[in-house]
Amino acid sequence: MTGPRIKAQLTGAPETLLGTLYGRAVDSRSARPDLGDPLAVDTVRRLDYDFSKMRISAGDAAGIALRARQYGPRAQR
Repeated sequence: MTGPRIKAQLTGAPETLLGTLYGRAVDSRSARPDLGDPLAVDTVRRLDYDFSKMRISAGDAAGIALRARQYGPRAQR
């Protein structure tokens, strides 16, 4: 990563969307990702945001990834 991190100051529904992004990143970093979204990993790294307050477990991340795969375009592998 190069350059400064981007401060994410969101509340309400926009902040909720960060949970989906973070879940995709957590899934992508797992040993056997369901979705494999390297862009989500890169985006999370670039954001200055305390993602730990979201408390997304590995199981939650898998559910987020599976839902994204079901309802969205398939990720390129």
